[in-house]
Amino acid sequence: MRSSTSSFAGLWHCHASEYLPVVANFLNNVRVLCKEGCEEHFIAATEAWVNPAGMLDAYWAKTGERRYCFVGLWESEEMLVAAR
Repeated sequence: MRSSTSSFAGLWHCHASEYLPVVANFLNNVRVLCKEGCEEHFIAATEAWVNPAGMLDAYWAKTGERRYCFVGLWESEEMLVAAR
């Protein structure tokens, strides 16, 4: 589910049906530049994403034309490293 905000071109939660407060001690951040013509496929893949073991939550933000930023929240550093 995506919704526009004034600070982002677009922001969506990977599991929009689950709006629970989350406290995470570790996070990772990934910036993505999509190839031209591949954005619809990319967005469909992010919406179908299944969090790996230890990932508490995941968020995507559209930060510009064909540019996205991912933030993953993790229960421990060990779980983050194991998912690499």
